[in-house]
Amino acid sequence: MSLLSSIINKVKNEVAGKVAEAVVGEILGDKPQTGSQSTANAPSVEHTSAPSEPDEGCGYYDRIPAEECQYNYNGNYVDYFRMIFREDFAGYEAKYSELDIGRRSYFTLERNGRIELVVELMTEKSEANKLRNDCKETGTPYLRFYFDHFGWWNTRTYVRERVRGALGISSM
Repeated sequence: MSLLSSIINKVKNEVAGKVAEAVVGEILGDKPQTGSQSTANAPSVEHTSAPSEPDEGCGYYDRIPAEECQYNYNGNYVDYFRMIFREDFAGYEAKYSELDIGRRSYFTLERNGRIELVVELMTEKSEANKLRNDCKETGTPYLRFYFDHFGWWNTRTYVRERVRGALGISSM
């Protein structure tokens, strides 16, 4: 019976893994969403608050956090980042550029005609490093956010604090 149980559990795990991959692929896709992005398109409609010290076993990564994030924002992920830059970094001009449609794009945050920060948005499937390397070469601060990595919600606080840190702005 032990061998049969082992085989059944192995098949169950393989099927569950394939179903999970299919669901995440359907939800996140490889293309940027150009229409409205709602919680109906997100990995789960269940919300949770971020734990003070999240660990992957606590469920935070399995559910959309209650805090505003790219998955509960009424728009696509590019619009979400654009809104954060407009509202939380009003002293900077955010300019958007496409690199590889559906895979990579970036914003430059500029002040007085000078690029202060480059923020790249990319799929976790991309291994491109050219923009990162160019920024390193010129001494331009650089950040990267993955828009389709399951469990990485890009909450507003998370995005805002990383951008503040890269710009050398102290937290409030």
